[in-house]
Amino acid sequence: MATSDLEFGILGALYARAGGQPVPIGGVKPRMLLATLLLHANQPVSADLLVEVLWPQSPPRSAVANLRTYVSTLRASLRAAGGEPGLIAAAPCGYSIVVPERRLDLFVFHDLTAKAIALHRSGQQEPALDLLERALRMWRGAPLADLPRSDAWSGPLGQLAEHRLAAAEARLDLLAALGRHAAAISELREMLTEDPLRENLWRQLLIALLAAGRRAEALAEYARLRRVLADELGVEPSPDLRRIHAAALAGGATVAPSAPICQLPNDISDFTGRAADLERICAAAGESGGAAAPVVVVCGPPGAGKSALALRAAHSLRGAFGDGQLHVELAGSTPAPAEPCAVLAELLHALGVARDEVPPTLRERAALYRSRLADRRVLVLLDDAGSAAQVRPLLPPTTSCVAMVTSRSRLVELAGAVDVELDALTERDAVEMLARVAGPERIAADPHSATEIARACGGLPLAIRIAGAKLAHHHSPSPRMLAERLADDTRRLTELRVGELDVRAGLHASYRALPARAARALRLAAQLGRTPEAGWPGWLFGALLDRREPDDVLDTLVDASLLRLAPGTASDLPRYRIPELLRLHARDLGERDPAPRRRGALSRALAGWLALAEAAGARLRGGVTTGPATDAPRWRPDEATVRAVRDQPLAWFDTERGALVDAVEQAAAAGLDTLAAELALAVSGYLDLRSRHDDWRRVSEHALAAARRGAIPRAEAALLRGLGQIALYQDRDAEARDLFCQAASLFSDLDDETGLAMATCGLGACERARGRAAEALACYQRALRVFLAHEDRHREAYARYAIGGALMTQGRLDDAEAQLAVALDLAVAHGDSHREAHVTDRLAQVRWRRGELDQAMAGLKQALARFVEIGDRQGEAYALQSIAALHVERGEPSEATELLARALATYRRLGDRRAEAAATLRLGELHRDGGRADLARGQLRRSLALWRDLDASTEVAQVQAALDLLE
Repeated sequence: MATSDLEFGILGALYARAGGQPVPIGGVKPRMLLATLLLHANQPVSADLLVEVLWPQSPPRSAVANLRTYVSTLRASLRAAGGEPGLIAAAPCGYSIVVPERRLDLFVFHDLTAKAIALHRSGQQEPALDLLERALRMWRGAPLADLPRSDAWSGPLGQLAEHRLAAAEARLDLLAALGRHAAAISELREMLTEDPLRENLWRQLLIALLAAGRRAEALAEYARLRRVLADELGVEPSPDLRRIHAAALAGGATVAPSAPICQLPNDISDFTGRAADLERICAAAGESGGAAAPVVVVCGPPGAGKSALALRAAHSLRGAFGDGQLHVELAGSTPAPAEPCAVLAELLHALGVARDEVPPTLRERAALYRSRLADRRVLVLLDDAGSAAQVRPLLPPTTSCVAMVTSRSRLVELAGAVDVELDALTERDAVEMLARVAGPERIAADPHSATEIARACGGLPLAIRIAGAKLAHHHSPSPRMLAERLADDTRRLTELRVGELDVRAGLHASYRALPARAARALRLAAQLGRTPEAGWPGWLFGALLDRREPDDVLDTLVDASLLRLAPGTASDLPRYRIPELLRLHARDLGERDPAPRRRGALSRALAGWLALAEAAGARLRGGVTTGPATDAPRWRPDEATVRAVRDQPLAWFDTERGALVDAVEQAAAAGLDTLAAELALAVSGYLDLRSRHDDWRRVSEHALAAARRGAIPRAEAALLRGLGQIALYQDRDAEARDLFCQAASLFSDLDDETGLAMATCGLGACERARGRAAEALACYQRALRVFLAHEDRHREAYARYAIGGALMTQGRLDDAEAQLAVALDLAVAHGDSHREAHVTDRLAQVRWRRGELDQAMAGLKQALARFVEIGDRQGEAYALQSIAALHVERGEPSEATELLARALATYRRLGDRRAEAAATLRLGELHRDGGRADLARGQLRRSLALWRDLDASTEVAQVQAALDLLE
């Protein structure tokens, strides 16, 4: 049974059904959990809100753990009924339930209502009426009537009530339009007994009475309306109702429409980009009459262009909201935000309420405001909101209206709102905006500098506007000069100020509003440098604050639009980005923090990287490092993070590679020598596996300097061993030998037999590269004896693999096969996929030399698949080259050319010149044998140059002879 067979209902008692049969959910708490998720279906619900629902008075200390248990139980119940595993999904800091459109009664109600409104607008009144009546029949009573009320449901349930009433009012409008006045009048009077302050119901009643020719009743009802409003609110009826009264007094049966209100400021002439965001806002607002969320919140960091986007959207929607457009500055980001009570007075005045008729209290003003707007098509733009509490009394009451809110905060408490979160402009849009502000000729003359300016501005519209304004002046700097000034990040924010426009001031207003702990986290994170493309992992903020669970701080920063959730990665752990201009401001502020606090935070962050790198590295196996060399501190992140890293170590390393490389450099620069050394060693196995030789060399050299400065000989020896391996990979054979000798000397002084044996293996590899198989074999055998004595099966496999290669070179194929067979068994038993792939490749080489070509081909293909699976690009390239050569030997040259080209591209990318020279030579020979002389000459000349650089006289002579034959 698929998830689509599950059905849910909240418009009445809660139900879950599968195939028409009830799904047992359990007790009250699981049902309230499901109800809360369904009230926010297909949207994330925070764990805090769910805890509030389940334990409204005093949640236990184990509330979060208990919540996880309830979620797990609910998942199991729904899965048993046929639900898919992802039906209830983990969301950032909470959960969400994924429900198809036709599988929740609320969605069906919304869909029917939206279709009815569309039919009504197109003049199809009878079908529209039928759909509305079907929609209203979806309601089986009060929503969630069988469950205890939760204060956390107030917003969503209030919206549901408004949606139901709006649908009922739309149905009454249709009855009147179809001439069924008697039915409409009867229902309207019944509804007014329940809600006597809803002015739209009075408007519908008076119009229906007049249209039915019942003028006297209309006048009597108007008199009753005046008494109700005077008694309850102390105000007169709205201008619309007074016009209807005037029409009744004049004996008319119809009422002329009133002139619409328009308070919108002028549109922005140089508005640029945001097409998708604009489309989303307009779509949400355009569907508001059909019961889609009537609130659109445009949020984002300071200077992101929230007001400009909302204003552009509001102007484009004026035709859809013909009864008017209201605009209010809420000043929520200032020290003196507007009070909702005062704002309501201004809005009521705009809606025709005389100032002396405005009620005194917030409750009364809000009630009158809702009454004035009920079922009118009005757009309300609330600019710069500071909080949901400031906004909530100002929201229109029915879905015939729409509210557009701009805020630096996400306003997550506004249930059902459509959130439009603004990020930086794309580079193309940023340059286009710069041209519109500065003048297209100025930018067209130096497009490169314009692009650099846009990048320095971080795609932030406010910063781009300031830069453009500076360029627009007659005596302003050239684009190149401004780009050079902005390139200096110590003065960038100072440059981004002109007149009253100031990026730093805007950023500081948001920073100033943060709680102390969140502000400290931001300052400390800013010291780590530019945010990586993948973002910072959440645990890192915990390390900076020395807290295992920093979710509350992260939520605060995300809600304030000062952190951005980065796109998901393979590890599925939340990641966060700090906008670059904000980081610069926080960095400057952080420099005032005491140096010991900053150093302690950096140490914990680096110690966290080290703990996770070791956890991931332990799962990779393979590699040539010798393990921890110091007692550097480890800071262990939360268990969920550690578990995710262990489950997908390669994915984690791939995501964090850049941050880990930078972390080693930061540790070395800060004088945290043991952390620099250990972190470099912890990442070397991964960098080896992925053939990231340049990164490996970079971190190793920084760490080596730190190890020498800190007098850490064991780390120094291990790093020298790794640098020797890199040099060997890159055909710097003499340098490799020297590095291995230095490492061996240090390990010997330390009485570290295992380290010495690993260095000896490196020396053996150098001997083998020089064609000295016997000397290489002796090195490997000495190392093997050490590994056997220490019962080190992992390194035993490494040594036997090396011994097998040396024996194969000597032509001792049976001995080689015996050593490699043991190495393969050890690698498989140890779970070392990397070594397994290499041993499989070498066994295939042995069979090839025996003439067992089919078995050799099968082994090489098996090794290739393993290399691809584990992401060993160098091993993959070697396997490709071997398979190509075997195809040639089997008389299948056409199969070999593409394989060689793929291998060659990898060698060039990795800087493996010896392998590149050999592959180029083989490719030249293939072209020669295929009669493609010109292509052959080009490849052979390239191979000759490489072998000469490597000082390989035998190979130089071989290639030269091949070239001579072509001349």
